[in-house]
Amino acid sequence: MDMNRRRFVSLLGLAGAGAALAGCVPGATQSAPSAASIRAASPADAKGEVTYWNHFTGEDERRGFGAVTAGYAKNYPQVTLKSESIPNSDFMTKFTTAVQSRSVPNAVMVHANRVQDMVSMQGLVDLTDPLSAWSGKSDIADKILAPFRRQDRIYAVPSAMFVDWYYYRADWLKEAGLSAPPATWSEFRQLAKAMTDPARGRHGLALRGGAGGGEHIIKMIRAFNGPLVDGDGKPALKKDAVATALEEYSAPYLVDKSAPLSAPSDGYTQVFQSFLNGNTGVLMHHTGSLKSVTAALKPGVEVMTAPMPKAEFETGWIQPLGNGLMTLDGAATTLSWLEYWGSSQPQLDMFNATGYFPATTSGQASRTITADPLFAAALKQIRTGITPEYFTGMQAWQDNSVLVQFQALLVGKASASQAADSILTDFNSHF
Repeated sequence: MDMNRRRFVSLLGLAGAGAALAGCVPGATQSAPSAASIRAASPADAKGEVTYWNHFTGEDERRGFGAVTAGYAKNYPQVTLKSESIPNSDFMTKFTTAVQSRSVPNAVMVHANRVQDMVSMQGLVDLTDPLSAWSGKSDIADKILAPFRRQDRIYAVPSAMFVDWYYYRADWLKEAGLSAPPATWSEFRQLAKAMTDPARGRHGLALRGGAGGGEHIIKMIRAFNGPLVDGDGKPALKKDAVATALEEYSAPYLVDKSAPLSAPSDGYTQVFQSFLNGNTGVLMHHTGSLKSVTAALKPGVEVMTAPMPKAEFETGWIQPLGNGLMTLDGAATTLSWLEYWGSSQPQLDMFNATGYFPATTSGQASRTITADPLFAAALKQIRTGITPEYFTGMQAWQDNSVLVQFQALLVGKASASQAADSILTDFNSHF
């Protein structure tokens, strides 16, 4: 049976609103304005004002962004960068409105999972030719650039990466008699069970079943299904794989009892609080939260990192964050901003403040990263992790179907088979 979305609206918030709007832009196509003949202005020639929208609202993000913009101002003294920070939950709504009203900034932050929607509404400029002429492109692996490609055209310059991994309580692992963290999903479940001790207020897994948890579920679905979309852009989701993924991902809560009772409503704040306060022993997230975690728990003693456990396929994703052009006005100067942040030093400045991993190969090879045991998991995940197949309306599917049905399963309002039917039906409607 389907779970009524109203029952969960307080948990979901407005995260999917922008993507839903993006899929409804009249006359949307895959074509886009092209910057074919434009090249980035040199520091001597770049001048004027660049308006830029981002969704950095956290303290660490702002500090890292400040370091990036300070570096740009030093290298491009004749350019005034006017940035506006928009809450992530409102970002796509504002982007869509700007495209429809033709009142856009020069540049915009582009998360890999939003590229399809942004391109479909002709909101991004085609950067293929200027990037081909940019020497810095050779420092970005094709795997990392791939999510910004649509029909062999490139729409953003990578500036950072979210690299999936999981945090685990190293001291709890030792107590469980294990010398190394698990590498497979079945072993991962066993570790969570071994760490669970209700008498001590402990559960093994901080399961994010509430707001923002939809992406984790999709990662599990892909880990049992394989690619969501085939090479021809056609849907490749199978019901049996979806049902198995739902059964496995809900098992720590429904079967193993190794996730807190609050899991169906636990969002970002709750899962992090439970982990940092010593109530849960394992937390799946990405490198961007490292500073917060290591500020609360002692690295190597209380907390360590590991690559995401593997199921049939990888559960760990690599999702680049980039920047794109929204208008050809002042494009040469705006390109200087995109290419600057596309290079290693500003990416390392952001990394040092946040843990957002460099997208550049040379940045990843920095001794700051390679000499720290905490980052071994991320470097391995970069080699083995996948960049998922994004499609128009993916964000809305994630928040309004996948997450809602998973919550229905957790609270006993749907079986895995029923939830899988609903998820598959909604998925197919996007093609």
